[in-house]
Amino acid sequence: MTDNLLITSITQTDIINGGTIYPLAGTSGIMTESGVTLTFDLLYKDTTAAATTSTLTSTATSGLAATTGVTRTYTATQFDQYGDTVASSPGTFSSTSTLPGGASCTVATPSICTTEAAHGLAVDDDLVITGLGAFTCSTGHGGTALVVNTADPGVTPTTGSGVTVETVPSTTTFTMDIGGVSVGGMLATTGGACVESTVASPLALTATSVASASRTTTTDGTASFSWTDTEGTSGLDTITWNPTTGADSTKKYYRLAAAADFDSTDANGTIAATEVHGLLVEWDGTNDDFILQINDAVSNLNNVVTSYQQYTFDSNDQFRTGGTSTDNEGTTSTMAAWETAMAAASLVSGGTANDITYINYGTGITTDINVFVQN
Repeated sequence: MTDNLLITSITQTDIINGGTIYPLAGTSGIMTESGVTLTFDLLYKDTTAAATTSTLTSTATSGLAATTGVTRTYTATQFDQYGDTVASSPGTFSSTSTLPGGASCTVATPSICTTEAAHGLAVDDDLVITGLGAFTCSTGHGGTALVVNTADPGVTPTTGSGVTVETVPSTTTFTMDIGGVSVGGMLATTGGACVESTVASPLALTATSVASASRTTTTDGTASFSWTDTEGTSGLDTITWNPTTGADSTKKYYRLAAAADFDSTDANGTIAATEVHGLLVEWDGTNDDFILQINDAVSNLNNVVTSYQQYTFDSNDQFRTGGTSTDNEGTTSTMAAWETAMAAASLVSGGTANDITYINYGTGITTDINVFVQN
């Protein structure tokens, strides 16, 4: 057991408990001698144990997006202020899954939203609004107006920010409803016409890979949740354990697109219109692989399309450093030196633009000779 002691005395008189040279008999801090044994008395107050912190682990941090399903399991562990596990502590597992980009939504009834890349949505998928862009709309005059969500993960989204996919006319279009009533047509307050969102000022949304699930920690202080992820588009899925008491914990899962050649066109580390760049978001020097977040502003700078790709490497490949958007050659490097540079780059949370500037990638098999150029 670990005891935390809080010393609140600030004067000599307080410290020696009323004595002049040493504490009075029967008070905290007094030492008494009996033969060769010296006895020290210490009195302190022990606060009641309560859940304060948590951790979250998972069976995987990435996987190729597949509509056939990828099974994932998450285990939360709850701790009190003394570092002991806490049993019978309730909480909720929830998912916040990014879409490839924003949506341009019309003022029709229902409003038809169009994405720059395949959205991967299906009828009845739950969405949460994280940014309205230029879009101002509702479920009709006197209905529910759309707003940005301000609620924590794992709890009911702010009224008007949680919508449902109503129809999916194509891989890049969808419509929304709230409680079965279509979004579109007019404003809730005045009955006037909605204002559409555009590619330049899109509606921003997140989806979920699974519905929120309530769990309670068992006798060992853990709670687990498992499901099959059938989302078919690349994105970042953040799983949150939100306990009733104590701090949240999160875990990132990268839903991957198939790895392919990559060539940065970003000259200065700040993406501009028509450019593409990559950021190193996960590095595994033990298993020789890494994940690149690829931001694509080729269509529109205000509606960047984001995807994630995982690359494997081995001693059969070619490694270079000092590359740029205009220099795919860089300087020839050993695998060890390149790994050291990549490991250092991975220390920046979320990555840095142009961590990798060029990849010539084969099929991912060990006989391929791939080329990796780090900046």
